[in-house]
Parts: sequence; C-alpha cells; structure tokens
Amino acid sequence: MIPARQADLAPGFEASTVTLQHRTDAYFASRLARNLAASAGFDRTAEGEIGIVVMELASNVIEHAGGGELRVRLVEDAGRGVGLEIIAADEGPPFRDLSLALRDGHDDRGPIAPEALVRRRGLGSGLGAVLRMTHTFEHEPTPRGKSIRVVRYRRWA
Repeated sequence: MIPARQADLAPGFEASTVTLQHRTDAYFASRLARNLAASAGFDRTAEGEIGIVVMELASNVIEHAGGGELRVRLVEDAGRGVGLEIIAADEGPPFRDLSLALRDGHDDRGPIAPEALVRRRGLGSGLGAVLRMTHTFEHEPTPRGKSIRVVRYRRWA
C-alpha cells in the first residue's frame, strides 16, 4: 500500500493503491489517477473526468465510511482497448438503496432536502457523475463493507 503523501510515482507505473483517511488523500488519489491516464494516452477531457470520478469515490469513502482504499490500474480489453480501472473499497455501512444514490439530488435514502445540501457540501450528484463518466460501474457488498469498481476506456464507444 502506498502512503497518500508519497510523491507521484515515476513514469511508466501501471498500478497503485492509496490509503484513504483524510480529505487530502482524495486529492492525491485524483492526481495520481490523472497522471496514470495521461501516461496511457487518455485525452485531456478523459483525464479531467477520471480526476472527478476518483475524487468523488475517494471522498465518499472518507466521508461516509471513515476511510478505506482506492486502487487504480491500467487494464486492456480486446474490444475496447486500454482502460483505467478504479476500485474504491471501504468497511463502512452498505448502501440502503444504490439505485437511489445514483440519481442526482438523492442519497441512498431518497431525495435530499434543499436545506440539507449546505450541510452536505454537495448536490448529491456525485455517484451519478461517476456512472456517466465511466464505461462500467459495479458494486459489490463485502463481508466487512463494500467496493465500487469502474472502468474508463481511452476511447468513448
């Protein structure tokens, strides 16, 4: 496991794991994923979207589960080509209703009241953005928590 404060890895790295405990760890993970995407030939738009995806997943792990880890690695699919796999894992509570949490303006219990948005520091659209900016989205409950695995391929098709 790589400490979240370690400097960026050398060019040519293909995988990394970041421990998520503090808000700054989410920024580090996002930068690391963007750098890996750039090294694999993703365009600037994809790099930015990957940064958003990682920031959202990492922030959720920190804020809602108290910590966990995020893994990024390059993958290759015969039909889709090169992709960046992102797995966010935690030991926090399960989703009450993932389908609700994926809807903008909702959490896993239902619609978010407008007055609650200020306290939350967000619009409740993060997981929906993750879904929109990736090619695959998989959720897996684990004996001690949950994981979300997404893949963004270099070509959008």
